[in-house]
Amino acid sequence: MFVIANIVFTTLSALLIYLFLHNAYDLKVTPKRRLFFITIFSVTNTLLSSSTFQIINSNFILRITDTILLFVLSTLIIKYSLNTTYLESIFSFCIMGIGLGFGNAISILIFSLFNFKLTITQTASNISLYIAVNFAIYAVAGIFVSLVLLFKKKTAISNKTIYYMVCLVFLIFCIYIGIYFFQNSFEIRNFIIMLVIALIFCMFTIWYILSLNENEKQKIDLQHQKFYNESLGNALQDLRRFKHDQVNHLSVINTLLHTNKYTEATGYLDEIIGTAQGLTTTAIYNIKNAALFGIIYSKMNSANKLGITFDLQVVGVVESIPNIKISELCEIIGIHLDNAIEATQNSNDKIIEMFILGTDTDIQFTIKNSCSIKPIMSKIKEDGYSTKGNDRGHGLAIVENILRKYSNVVNIIQFDNDDSKFVQIIKIKKGI
Repeated sequence: MFVIANIVFTTLSALLIYLFLHNAYDLKVTPKRRLFFITIFSVTNTLLSSSTFQIINSNFILRITDTILLFVLSTLIIKYSLNTTYLESIFSFCIMGIGLGFGNAISILIFSLFNFKLTITQTASNISLYIAVNFAIYAVAGIFVSLVLLFKKKTAISNKTIYYMVCLVFLIFCIYIGIYFFQNSFEIRNFIIMLVIALIFCMFTIWYILSLNENEKQKIDLQHQKFYNESLGNALQDLRRFKHDQVNHLSVINTLLHTNKYTEATGYLDEIIGTAQGLTTTAIYNIKNAALFGIIYSKMNSANKLGITFDLQVVGVVESIPNIKISELCEIIGIHLDNAIEATQNSNDKIIEMFILGTDTDIQFTIKNSCSIKPIMSKIKEDGYSTKGNDRGHGLAIVENILRKYSNVVNIIQFDNDDSKFVQIIKIKKGI
């Protein structure tokens, strides 16, 4: 029974590790590979812990050796069965280990409140107690891993927060050592060894998380800069092309006028003026944020190619966008502009207006577009609702899902009956 229970709980450990890697690093593997990892991890950990339990229970040094061996073996299994990096393997195992450490400490404290002292011998000799304690431990571990993932997705981790988290883990680890290992007898040598190991682990955790945050930040900055450079390069290329073609345009107009084709000349001039207005707007260059510049410029280009007038106004210089992930803001802006372009295509007045206003307290994005059909505003944010047919209307629902995590962002969608325009407003408050 103990072996079966151990297999179940080591399987839960494998699932926690996989879920963390899947959500934190977007790990995607085939079902067969996932099943292989869970099987080999649970069987290996069960065999190792079962075969060495009786030996290491009475020997502190062997207990430490077994822990190190388990750590190394588990890391290798994670890396080669799921094809992750060494750092990802180590970090995922450590997160799971910290979660189990929290679970152990909290379980012991809870049982202590009822004057029930948990010992290794008691737990190992009573299958019901073993299962109850481990269910409590893994429940806490699951909550801990979920909170880590939620915190990672919601906001960037500051260095100060990392230090607080590691210190808290270290404190709980010390409490765990004091209650669990030394409730019967205290050995200063063993206590010092455990503290040194804990300190080394905490230092490694601080270093790794800081390195991970810095690498991710550099990677995102590089992607944004690349997008910015490509968009800016396209803008400059369009300007050079327009300047180069000026002589040709003037020659065409001159020929049309000399042959008394005034209507054709007027139409040709209107086309050139429309193109020039799209290329010579300088408002876009007030957007210094690389990612935001890129997404807006690309949508402006798409609109211009479809014969839609895109009127952009930017008050002030827009650089950093606080309190929201720039990738998610660009996703929201992209969805709103895609909706505007698609709706404007089928309208008589093909105009999109975008107004960006930055103040000391907030940044506001306003997008207005003409449309041929007034939507039902009470259903506008429902997933699947669209005036454009079936299998459409998922964009605004995606926006709502993203914005649920941001209390400082207001998303207003309304219809201007006077101008028959659809209006989308995003207001991001600073300092929250």
